[in-house]
Amino acid sequence: MSEKYNPISCSWHDTLLHKATLKEQVSFELESGQSLGGIIEDVYTTEKEEFLRLNSGEVIRLDKITTMDGAPFNSNVC
Repeated sequence: MSEKYNPISCSWHDTLLHKATLKEQVSFELESGQSLGGIIEDVYTTEKEEFLRLNSGEVIRLDKITTMDGAPFNSNVC
């Protein structure tokens, strides 16, 4: 069982979908300190948790992102 999911803000969700649609290169820093980058292939929900999948095959739970392209990633719900 994973820890409780904290929904991200609607504006960040919209930004992720926009970047996925345009196939833009993005970079992420995660809570774990890991850095990932690539093109977002999919943004989806499974069991009330939101994820994205990069073209590298990496899957990121959205509430584990701390920055996107160097900007703080706000997890406050809209």
